[in-house]
Amino acid sequence: MARSTAQKVAPASRHKARSREFLELVGKISMLEGWREYDALTKWLEAATCALRNPVLRTIGDKLTWDENEARYMKIVHSCRHPDDTMGAMSKMLAVAQLALDEEPSDFIGPMFMEVAANSHVGQFFTPHELSIVAARMTMANPRDMLEAVMKDEGRDHLMLCEPACGVGGMVLAANQVMREFNLDPARHAHWVCTDIDLKAVCGAYIQLTLTDTSAVVVHGNTITREMFDVLITAPALRYPKRKLHPDHVVEPALVE
Repeated sequence: MARSTAQKVAPASRHKARSREFLELVGKISMLEGWREYDALTKWLEAATCALRNPVLRTIGDKLTWDENEARYMKIVHSCRHPDDTMGAMSKMLAVAQLALDEEPSDFIGPMFMEVAANSHVGQFFTPHELSIVAARMTMANPRDMLEAVMKDEGRDHLMLCEPACGVGGMVLAANQVMREFNLDPARHAHWVCTDIDLKAVCGAYIQLTLTDTSAVVVHGNTITREMFDVLITAPALRYPKRKLHPDHVVEPALVE
């Protein structure tokens, strides 16, 4: 007997119940619309990204991109045979993702993406959270010391961090976890530039970084060729504008508390 997608996915222990709830909604949409699970998940990724991006574009006054963003969202709505039920289920999926990431701000979307939507033909395999956290701790042994150094040497009040092949943001979430262990806030004390060539992955990263209150721009582009197709700004990046401190500023401990 074939196993369900929920049985195949191996989420983090604290995400098991939420992953099952999320995938049940994917299955509901798939049956309702006659779509593959791949289509249900990828349409949700794009719709959720559009919904989260909408207020950011309105805030920065980018009407042209806002109109394009609205058109993308409405294209998904118009592709549904049962738009009220389907978009309602997609709203519930976003709520489940928010609850999961509130409970454990580690990669929630990645394990499901790998099972349902990953492209193995281009070598798309995401790093498990356990390995991501080890890599993050090796790279950022003491992020507080790193922050104090850039404040002193460069007059910057935040870390600038780059993830050139971000996938759905799992490595970024692991690094954020390390920062939180040192009482640093990824919204105020760091800014990420994350890039991926796969639009589906870009959407997943944007959703997860927005829902975990991470200051970032997520670039749909090619790190190797430097091509850029779109740049998505998270709401925390607007809420906490990054600034350069006065060059004569003396570092006070309170600034990194």
